[in-house]
Amino acid sequence: MGSVIASFLPRCVMSRHFLWEFLVLIMPQIWVFLFPDWALPILGCGTLLIIFLCWFRPASGRIASDPLVFFSLSRAAIMIMCVIGILAVDFQAFPRRFVKTETMGTSLMDIGVGIVTVSLGLSAARHYQNDASFPSMVTAVRSTAVTLLIGLARMVLVKGVDYQEHVSEYGVHWNFFVTLGMLPIMVALLFRLFRSRHAFLLGLAIASLYQAALSFTNLQSWLLFSSDRSNLIAQNREGLFSLFGYLAITLMSLRFGRRIFSTPPMEATAWRKVLREWMGISGLLWTMLGFLLKVCGLEVSRRLANLPFCIWSLAVAISWLTAALALDIFLRPQLSIIAEAVSRNQLPFFLLANLLTGAINLAMQTLLASTLTAVLILTAYMLFSLGLMVVLCRNKIFLRL
Repeated sequence: MGSVIASFLPRCVMSRHFLWEFLVLIMPQIWVFLFPDWALPILGCGTLLIIFLCWFRPASGRIASDPLVFFSLSRAAIMIMCVIGILAVDFQAFPRRFVKTETMGTSLMDIGVGIVTVSLGLSAARHYQNDASFPSMVTAVRSTAVTLLIGLARMVLVKGVDYQEHVSEYGVHWNFFVTLGMLPIMVALLFRLFRSRHAFLLGLAIASLYQAALSFTNLQSWLLFSSDRSNLIAQNREGLFSLFGYLAITLMSLRFGRRIFSTPPMEATAWRKVLREWMGISGLLWTMLGFLLKVCGLEVSRRLANLPFCIWSLAVAISWLTAALALDIFLRPQLSIIAEAVSRNQLPFFLLANLLTGAINLAMQTLLASTLTAVLILTAYMLFSLGLMVVLCRNKIFLRL
């Protein structure tokens, strides 16, 4: 494996197509993260370039192995933005108004975990197309064992090197990899009791009951403000209880994933119907969020993963997916090298980004770095990460999230 990467990575990174895609698709995102005041002109130019490329590249050039181009594009774009963000936030050049909120509210960094969870739910729908072909519990545990082991390894490494961490985010021992690892097991357990076609209603019910517990008991106050860390549950209360919210997001996302995988890939009329349906659902989700915030007086909280956070995450992700579907229907783009590589290896990409972020923060004081240094490091970080994902993809090495 090492020899394959060593011999192939330089050729991959110096590939004309790879470098062109990196310049058009990745560099604008790096600049937007560090210079948000210039976001409109940067994204405007990038969008015009992408549309130009899509318009003049024939649909016959699509990668035959993945006809659902919009799905791969949207998942890849979400993960790429998350990966840029987890390192960019450590630099002083990154606007502080976009960092994660402490208790309530929304910011750019708050949405990452929500839409990654939506992506997990969309992908999991492959295994829950009908009630007769569910994966067994053994299969569910095996499929998520690697993610759980990564979560355990991350906890050990963070404690071992005394790396900076925010205990109030997930708890003393918990982290987001543990959450991702637990979700497929919990979904498999629930679908032993309920039909998968009711996944959206089931997820909404779980989120609503969890919100009721937060609103009408002292649970929310305990989760956010208590200093009690006297036992294992209290030490990891944020991760344990937010699991209800992330489970709800996963279940509600399954409904949209089932729609994707049950629609014939090449039937344009069917996909136009899906587009109209999702435009309506996106509007409904945003209306529901407005009702929760303005009428019910609730607030979005990533730490709690409460009902408004669930609806907000789903609204953003489905709106994004709807835009990607519209792009696919009307412009028929070819799936890019980078998008295919990231979509097929989301978990390794996310893990590699976390490892590199930790290594960079241990090697230097990122908060003291200049803006130019931040741009250069982020560019090298993304070049290496994406180049390695392309290597894995071309050698047909896949580990799905």
